[in-house]
Amino acid sequence: PDNIKWQYVLKGCMWDSWRNVHDLENVPADEVKVWEIKKTDTGLVVKCNDVTVLDFHFEHDYMDYFSNCKNVWSRNMTGVRFNWIGGMYDKNGYLWIKQKTE
Repeated sequence: PDNIKWQYVLKGCMWDSWRNVHDLENVPADEVKVWEIKKTDTGLVVKCNDVTVLDFHFEHDYMDYFSNCKNVWSRNMTGVRFNWIGGMYDKNGYLWIKQKTE
């Protein structure tokens, strides 16, 4: 459905609680979603079905009190997995994405 909202938390760059989530923008309403997540030295880009839904820059997109964001995200990460009950996150728990529940 078109009314489903997707939300995210980036651990180390913002409060890591579902009470302090941010909405992903422009997530396609397609029933099948193919996610592409790319981490670089400077940021994180998340695409869904070839649509950019997050373009986060570690140097300046972090919340107050999280200026160490770039250092947190410069660590090696081995992958991302989907966990539909609790959302989506990498095995270290740094990126969480979930559907918004009403």
